Amino acid sequence: MFRMRCLVLLGLALLASCAEPPETNPRQLIFISIDTLRADHLGSYGYPRATSPNIDALASRGALFENFFTVVPKTGPSMSTHFTGKYIQHHGVTENPRELASAQETLAELLPGRFRTGAFVANPVLQASRGYDAGFDDFELVESTPDVTDSALAWLEKRQDRSFFLWLHYLDPHGRYEPPAELAETFVGDDWYDPSKRVALNYEPEFENENYVLGAVPRYQRLGDRDEVDYYIAQYDAEILWIDRQIGRLMNYLKESGLDRRVTLVLTSDHGESLGEHDYYFEHGMLVNEGSVHIPMIVAGPGIEPRRIAGLAQSTDTLPTILTLLQELPPEEIDGIDLTPLIDGKTETGREFVYSCTPYPEYESFYEMYRTAEGKLVRAGDDTMRYFDLGTDPGELDDRLADLDGEQLVAWATALSAFGMRDGGADIPEMSDEVTERLRSLGYLD
Repeated sequence: MFRMRCLVLLGLALLASCAEPPETNPRQLIFISIDTLRADHLGSYGYPRATSPNIDALASRGALFENFFTVVPKTGPSMSTHFTGKYIQHHGVTENPRELASAQETLAELLPGRFRTGAFVANPVLQASRGYDAGFDDFELVESTPDVTDSALAWLEKRQDRSFFLWLHYLDPHGRYEPPAELAETFVGDDWYDPSKRVALNYEPEFENENYVLGAVPRYQRLGDRDEVDYYIAQYDAEILWIDRQIGRLMNYLKESGLDRRVTLVLTSDHGESLGEHDYYFEHGMLVNEGSVHIPMIVAGPGIEPRRIAGLAQSTDTLPTILTLLQELPPEEIDGIDLTPLIDGKTETGREFVYSCTPYPEYESFYEMYRTAEGKLVRAGDDTMRYFDLGTDPGELDDRLADLDGEQLVAWATALSAFGMRDGGADIPEMSDEVTERLRSLGYLD
């Protein structure tokens, strides 16, 4: 018995000696991507409804990018850009089903071995079989919004003294817009609710995927026989509030554990959502209108002063910025730029322009934009172009192409041509029946 006890104690001592000692100055960052979140529905971006008190509190103590854009309004291509720092023409994920190829080095893969990496994602588009688990020690596709937060808190509990990179991807407010019952009526009938605006529920499919429609509610988005536009928007806003409460849970944990003194938080989205603009209801991907491509970007943490940044930036810039925040060198062969000089207030100059395009060949039509601080040039696949003066026409309703200087138009169109458009893209991997059914319920499949 004495010998057995000695062996047990010796074994425990050996285990303890093999355990990694806590780091003196761990580098820790949590990257939060909120699916389908347009910037202008957050209080910190000027929205009048109280959709985002916790996100707004985070923004008030950090750097908020007022003009941050996704380079493509679809989840797979967009997140591939966030994690590679490349345009979709360069990483090959040109539509949701495409695989993020192993040849593309991702953010998690670029981190040295001392970093522990974890990911908890709720959108089945971002499944491991498509390559989104690359570089992560722990990767889990979870079922629900609370699961993302619960898993994150359990993961953080074991890694407080280590350098880490944690990615959380919340699926809401992606449709269907079905917030918890206690939140569903929060914004119905308030001062910004107009019950007179209506939208069609029936339509004939014009595209191979029947959810890609104009002038009507996509079938997967229908909420019974409700046809009031503002009812759907109220539910969308309630889902943002639901996600905001999850962000509040995370922030409370960081404060109570003391991690808030060390952790940097980066919060953004994959894309926005068209809420009736240009006759495009409760969907994203077909157009490059502002509601679909203008997304939030908030960076907060130790040493980051409160600041609102007007300079243009885009999702290619996420990777080099996060690596710099973690004191790691970004790779050279990327399309993104490091935004930390803007975050630190060392410059106010952002990009000269930002670029976005629709995913292909997922849609029959192809659009791309060249957007400056003042206006937006939109070119269709047939080379027709429109120009909108965003200062006087934020709704992008009045084509002012004839007002553009000829040399300027040629320069911008030439810049668009440099991006190119190629057929196909990366491989499309097979999916399990379970994941296929989840994708169908979200409107990704017929």
